[in-house]
Amino acid sequence: MVGALTRQLVAWEGDPAVTRVIVTAAGERAFSAGNDLKVQAAGRRGPRPATGFAGLSHRFDLDKPLPEEVTTNGHQQNLEQFRKMANGRSIRQTMASFNAVDLSVELCGTPDAVAARMGEVMQEVGGDGFLFSMPNVNRRTLAEIEDGLVPALQDRGLMRTAYEHKHFRDNLLAY
Repeated sequence: MVGALTRQLVAWEGDPAVTRVIVTAAGERAFSAGNDLKVQAAGRRGPRPATGFAGLSHRFDLDKPLPEEVTTNGHQQNLEQFRKMANGRSIRQTMASFNAVDLSVELCGTPDAVAARMGEVMQEVGGDGFLFSMPNVNRRTLAEIEDGLVPALQDRGLMRTAYEHKHFRDNLLAY
């Protein structure tokens, strides 16, 4: 799939009529992307493939500024902060100094206290979900989230208790 997608993107690259490509999922399988850009910007290879984002991150020249037309459906604050920090510098130079953790909210305490704080933050800044960034995630960490935090969030109506639709894509579109 990645090979076919890459070939199609390369074909569209020279077509001025193609200004955006949206990747969606169909059926019961989903598209997931991920890459440690800080590791890549430093010229190192992390645990993920060097091209990351399912082989798509090579689409940008790391030694040039991030193109203005790049947008995101989520994490707008991170993208805005990245652009401010870049101030005309290349992606590689900016990633060497970028720290998304500075934009985070520290969540410590009991599951109930953490859920309460997450609710307060959501009321203050809005949004439709939460993004966790944690070092050294293990089975115990996941169990604490699944068995403690998730029920506390559900009790507050901050997390759904069931999915409305059969297919992943339909559940995403429900928002």
